[in-house]
Amino acid sequence: MKALVLLNHLSMSPPIAELHAGVANELSDEGHDVTLAACDGSFLPCDHNPLSSNMICLSCKKTANNLSKELNIPILWLTKSDFGVDTDELNKNLEIGVNSTIASITRSPDEKYLSDFWRKYKINLMNSSIEIYHSLLRVLNIEAFDEIYLFNGRFAFSAAALLAAKKSGIDYSVYDQEKNSSFRIFHNTLLHDMEANCKRAENYYNENPILANEIALEFIKKKRCGEETYEKSFTSSQKSGDLDVYMQNNNIKEFVSIFPSSDDEYKYLAGAWKMKIVDQLESISTIAKNNPLNTFLVRMHPNMSGMPDKAKDDYYALERYGNIFVIPPASKISSYEVLDRSDVVIVFCSTIGVEASFVGKKTLGIGPNPYLSLDIFPVYSDPKKMQLNNVVKYYTNKVSAITWIYYLYTYSNENKYLSWRDGEILYKGRNFKKGIFLYVLILPSRIYVEILKGGLLKVLYGKLASFFNLK
Repeated sequence: MKALVLLNHLSMSPPIAELHAGVANELSDEGHDVTLAACDGSFLPCDHNPLSSNMICLSCKKTANNLSKELNIPILWLTKSDFGVDTDELNKNLEIGVNSTIASITRSPDEKYLSDFWRKYKINLMNSSIEIYHSLLRVLNIEAFDEIYLFNGRFAFSAAALLAAKKSGIDYSVYDQEKNSSFRIFHNTLLHDMEANCKRAENYYNENPILANEIALEFIKKKRCGEETYEKSFTSSQKSGDLDVYMQNNNIKEFVSIFPSSDDEYKYLAGAWKMKIVDQLESISTIAKNNPLNTFLVRMHPNMSGMPDKAKDDYYALERYGNIFVIPPASKISSYEVLDRSDVVIVFCSTIGVEASFVGKKTLGIGPNPYLSLDIFPVYSDPKKMQLNNVVKYYTNKVSAITWIYYLYTYSNENKYLSWRDGEILYKGRNFKKGIFLYVLILPSRIYVEILKGGLLKVLYGKLASFFNLK
């Protein structure tokens, strides 16, 4: 089989270069005729170079060359192609990837919160995506590749690559590091495909149900104690007791909790999750208006702190409805105390819905989620139909909750070249770090992007602390 490994997202290395190397090496071991492909720097801006920085391009090309030498696999440099005609259908599909990229960078749940810079970047990134699509389509057809391998598949350039593969009629595979401890690869389906992930979860659970139960209990205990699981804890700085004070100050006796999710993480996954994505703000408003006798406590996810201020303000403005109270993302009020004190727990796609079901809480979902096929709790596609004081058939499927937790926490595809140390991915026990000189060269661009996003000091300190191993 003639395989093309697309070296997309190299500026994020580690862990991306390590993933590419592990996949390409295993393909070579299996007898595939492997070629690497990388951008020659002419497709600008790209997913991780909003400013079209020459230094970032240099970093990517240097990493690509290092991979080619390390693996002893030839590299094909992608250049702009004059062939191809744009169509409305192509543009529509590419726009999903472009929007996903921008949402992930800015943490903005809607285009209305974007500054002029990011709106212009969207237009330019769309043009670049069209160009990379035509370039890859030409390469796939002329070189007669049988399959293409690439990172993630959700963002602008990788979405363009998937469309080119489908247009050429060849197989495709997408892979990623799942949080900080596992590797996952999917063949001819999307990495975030809900049904494919749920099927894997069920098969994985059935291999060892006893172990699955033990692992799920360990996971729940760690999450509630604010300890790291497959990702850092978002609740470690929260504390018990503050909820009582909050309830007394606001004269709250009983409440239904609502746990929104970071919109940017799932807003453009409707195709993968097989259900129309709902607007969280509109859904919460609708539920509050249709259930006036209930008091609702909206506990914003701590990760929503990175959203644009205007987006957070729109959540705070929900308190204009007299029966809604909003807890900000940075609040010390314990998310798990909110969960435990709730009469009913309402979630969008957060894992806390699975955790609520595990401990037996009445749980309801709105819109799609990655575990939908497991039927862990009732899910409404339309918030207008959620009438809490009428006949609501509550149920929780603890076995399905365990199934998802076990899969999320421990599942990994095997790759003999990849390993992890302290949450850091390694290829053959090491990684492809840029080095201090190249890191310094690209730092100005990174800093300016953070200025455009906001929250520069916090992000800059995190980057430097990580690089220099500061505590």
